[in-house]
Amino acid sequence: MPENRRVAPAKAPPASAPEHGGAREGRGTAFSATPSSRVSPSADRIEGCVVYEELKRRIVASKFIDVLRQEMRFDEDEYARLVVHLEGLAQVMKTRGSLDKELALHLYLIPQMTRNAFLSYTDRTRDSAIASQLEDAWVDLDALVIECLT
Repeated sequence: MPENRRVAPAKAPPASAPEHGGAREGRGTAFSATPSSRVSPSADRIEGCVVYEELKRRIVASKFIDVLRQEMRFDEDEYARLVVHLEGLAQVMKTRGSLDKELALHLYLIPQMTRNAFLSYTDRTRDSAIASQLEDAWVDLDALVIECLT
């Protein structure tokens, strides 16, 4: 080691510091388990990304369109879950700047496939109960997707 170079001695951690390097008790940080009134913007971004990814996963995995296409049945439970996920995505997208291509494709296809199913039912019978459900769902899903994109 060169003679003109000094190395500062290592400082011992303060007595109030936790043993394993976590946050001090009573002083919250973005990565501590203690509540804090000051959370860093990067922590908000990370949380927003996690929420976005989870909503994306749930929207992509939704069985509403599959059941509609394969069984020609309107699954009300799947529809209700899809609406909740789209509403959540609309909230997340208010602070997020963009969405990825896979999710954009699904957002485009969901109302379109619902519309196509509606049109196939209205061609067969004008008084079908499922046709009116599909029409309402198509309009609602289209509006939710527009809300997600704006």
